[in-house]
Amino acid sequence: MTAGLVKIVVVSGTGTEPVCGLRSPGVFIGDMATLNDEGRSVDVVAVEATAAVMMSPGQLTRHLEA
Repeated sequence: MTAGLVKIVVVSGTGTEPVCGLRSPGVFIGDMATLNDEGRSVDVVAVEATAAVMMSPGQLTRHLEA
């Protein structure tokens, strides 16, 4: 994430969205699902205008190993 603010929410069957946390620029979002090739366990919702960089699994691995 390069700009903005997002909230991390758990999707429930009851329609509620418990907030697990807030994230700001400089953090990775979705990295574990990308690296492990697993489904998402939470949703990320923009709280304000947000910008991010999308990486493939290979790009993310190379970035983390650098």
